[in-house]
Amino acid sequence: MALTYDDGPSDLTPGILDDLASRRAAATFFTMGEKSARYGDLLRRMVAEGHLVENHSWNHPHLPDIPLDEALRQIRDTTGAIEERTGERVTMFRPPYGEYTPEIVSGSGLPAILWDVDTFDWQGIDDDVLISRAVEQARPGSIVLQHDIQANTARTAEEVYDGLLDRGFSLVTVAQLFGGRVPTSGAWRSGR
Repeated sequence: MALTYDDGPSDLTPGILDDLASRRAAATFFTMGEKSARYGDLLRRMVAEGHLVENHSWNHPHLPDIPLDEALRQIRDTTGAIEERTGERVTMFRPPYGEYTPEIVSGSGLPAILWDVDTFDWQGIDDDVLISRAVEQARPGSIVLQHDIQANTARTAEEVYDGLLDRGFSLVTVAQLFGGRVPTSGAWRSGR
């Protein structure tokens, strides 16, 4: 199963990376382009430690609510910023709020990676609820959505990882979930 983190990086991300490293686990970080300059070193660390750094738009708009050329610029500019700082090719994007149109997906030239498990960590839920959602709702092939800008997500990372590992899951990147072959188009909610 794949753990994914949106809206970062942030000052909480290094702790999440430390917790992943201590378990030899991998994750996918859907990062915002506007944060690339400030967190360039952190983006490089993610890649060096075996994680994926992918596209989550420049500044998190509702993509279907803006003109198509603006939506595609959000994706294109973010891809450029990530690739410039990491030296790695961006192979997928996650539309903010999970909102997209077929024209946005087609015009981006990237598959839209959504999720089948949402922890709703951004709602400020109790730690026990967050852990339960992340661990108990995951299935083989799941893509779990969390945010590395949320204190509760950073605070519970170790328990989430240990709970998933105890259930027998391997914690992999989205690309690994698809057997190393990222879909080239379409929208995907899981690896199954």
